[in-house]
Amino acid sequence: MKLRTTAKVVLTCLALALTACSTGEPESAPETTTAWGPVGHETAPFRKHFPDLGVPISASWLKGNPDSTSTDRIQLPSPPSTVLSAIVEVRPDVAQELRSTLGDTGTPEVPDTPDVAPELRSLTPDGPFVSGESNLGTVYGWDCVVHVDRVKPVVVIRAFLPWATSFTA
Repeated sequence: MKLRTTAKVVLTCLALALTACSTGEPESAPETTTAWGPVGHETAPFRKHFPDLGVPISASWLKGNPDSTSTDRIQLPSPPSTVLSAIVEVRPDVAQELRSTLGDTGTPEVPDTPDVAPELRSLTPDGPFVSGESNLGTVYGWDCVVHVDRVKPVVVIRAFLPWATSFTA
């Protein structure tokens, strides 16, 4: 009988201790930063990785690796994820096809500034854009958010691949 009473007291104390430690506020997501590589201008990788862009006229892009800066998480050994930030000039017919695919309604959208790497912000067109998600014909598993300028044949891409890739032709 005394053992049961002691067990109840211990469990009650544990419950109170755990409740006292809780602030009641949800945990915030860990901050993530991206370590960006140098700016690239090669267009060949786009033909390989994103065939829906056709043969790009020019490109400025950066590949990065997102890292969590949280000290509360244990980093397990695994291939790193890859983020690609790109501004690609394409042929006018390719831009029009992408606008149609993304659901161009003919009504100009608010000219949001696409999320690009800091080094590309000055190269980003003012818009407005037709925006949406597209895999751009990839067979590598990229998840892409695509912004196509409504006037210029320019595509702004933010792509994510959950494992490493060299992004080469």
